[in-house]
Amino acid sequence: MIVLFLLKKFALGPFLKILRERKQKIEEGLERSKVAEEKIKEIRTKREEIIAKAQQKAIEIFDQGKKKGDEKIRSSILLGEQERLNILQTAKKETQREIDKMKDAEKEREISVALSLAEKILGEKLDAKKDEALINKLLAAQK
Repeated sequence: MIVLFLLKKFALGPFLKILRERKQKIEEGLERSKVAEEKIKEIRTKREEIIAKAQQKAIEIFDQGKKKGDEKIRSSILLGEQERLNILQTAKKETQREIDKMKDAEKEREISVALSLAEKILGEKLDAKKDEALINKLLAAQK
């Protein structure tokens, strides 16, 4: 019994104390592990939320850029079309002016030829009043 008492007091007591301390450390470690695991899950959830938000923001930015680009393209097309119409209208006006100049020049040439023929036919040079009257008469006949 004394040996048992001594064993209990000097060997089993400290051994049981060490086992209890070890058990407590293991339980604390398991508790810290659970807490860490929960924090990891929480961090993963937050990370996934942040990634989802970032992806959504990226999509929004891309869509805005695409929309602005499309608007610029439409605006450029409209400006180009307006410029084309302006150039076309200017060219038509210029062409009409040239045509009118050519018609006026042709009329003057025809009048000059007609006066030359009239002078040859009449055998005399008409005076200025007669020239003007003849020109007006020839012009009226041309219209």
